[in-house]
Amino acid sequence: MTIGELLRECRVSQNKKQKEFAGEILSPSYYSKVEKGKHKITAKDLISLLIYNQISVKQFFGRLDENYEENQFLEEKLNSLLAQAYFQNDKSKLEEIRQQIKDSCLSSEAKTDQLLYADIFLALMNNSLRDNKKLQDKVREKLFSMDEFDEAKIMLYGNSMRFYSLSDNKIISQSLIRKYRETNNIIIQKYLVSLCVNMLIILIENNDLKDIKLYTNVLEENIDNPDLIFYRSVYLFLINFIKYKNLGEEKYLGKCNKAIEAFRTFEMNAYANELANFLKKYK
Repeated sequence: MTIGELLRECRVSQNKKQKEFAGEILSPSYYSKVEKGKHKITAKDLISLLIYNQISVKQFFGRLDENYEENQFLEEKLNSLLAQAYFQNDKSKLEEIRQQIKDSCLSSEAKTDQLLYADIFLALMNNSLRDNKKLQDKVREKLFSMDEFDEAKIMLYGNSMRFYSLSDNKIISQSLIRKYRETNNIIIQKYLVSLCVNMLIILIENNDLKDIKLYTNVLEENIDNPDLIFYRSVYLFLINFIKYKNLGEEKYLGKCNKAIEAFRTFEMNAYANELANFLKKYK
């Protein structure tokens, strides 16, 4: 596929006329000839055109590679395998997938990305990410600049939120909610709910309760799902804690304590203690 053919495909997919797509970057007549392959386009103008029309520069140039679709499929497959291995707490499987990545036919850049994801998952599993400043910086840099998130990347972000500023967390989390709020993928739904719970905790810690509505709405929409019973219990604790902070009524503290006792009943004592300490510190 030529640059002109791919530009036309992108323009048609956005249902734009040539003049609208070209903007002030190229004249309509010149742009028309670029699409037809009769005129060349400079790299600067091409990148400006892509940014103007909100098209991923990386993905655009990737699609010019004849092996693009095959490599995309392999990357998505590896991401899914990494997420599953982490979810199943299978360190040996993670190590095995990491070797598969090293031996794969992916491009050097894609291979570097995939190995980074594998290293992050292994660090999370070994509880060593918090002490690895260099890897934390790579996580922040990589995830914050992503055009697309899949299951593995959403999971990575959810486990890395502590390494971002409050403002960055708001930007990323709200972007993910807008994109995936209507998804039917139960795994992504679970990650989204987990992300919203984490954001409520972060907002409480920063005494910033004015921006909770979006997160509580997402939780309300999903909280009756039986696969998310753990998050329902945490949400009930958090929403009553927020009501106590806003209204100062002791009955909401009582409901928080009932939620903590529920975790103890199910022998989740470590998490019950964590919530009890949170309640004591921030009330």
